[in-house]
Amino acid sequence: MYGIQQQNKIIIIVLQTVAKMKFMNEIFFKLLDPPGPPEIVGYTEGETVRSGQDVRLECVSRGGNPLATVVWYRNEVKIDHTYETSGRESRNVYAFRAEPGDNNARFRCEASNALSVAPMKAEVTLTVHCKYLLTSYWSVLTIFIHSNT
Repeated sequence: MYGIQQQNKIIIIVLQTVAKMKFMNEIFFKLLDPPGPPEIVGYTEGETVRSGQDVRLECVSRGGNPLATVVWYRNEVKIDHTYETSGRESRNVYAFRAEPGDNNARFRCEASNALSVAPMKAEVTLTVHCKYLLTSYWSVLTIFIHSNT
């Protein structure tokens, strides 16, 4: 018995002698690998987004056999579990229009496969500026002050 390693496979060739005839059997084993750590593309921590602006967060995990499943969470709530694979990577794109409620929201993506003991994670906290929220606040404050005097 001897083994040959090929791309993501180990071929073990078993030679058997039965009634002085040689038979060769190949047994294929698939090598399993954990996925690479996820990476968030499309937003950098500390960057400012305006309310109403379109945001596109991409989570990419490279490698792994099988390739990773990639899931998005917003403030600990699962928001998107759709992902695509291409070549040696998995990708989940979450696109949305930023709203005032997204300010300080924590977006986390997790990548895992059958070998993962726990999912690998990447996180960003979104900073959303909302000019109308501040303007409305000052208008209400000004009306309140004038009505009390």
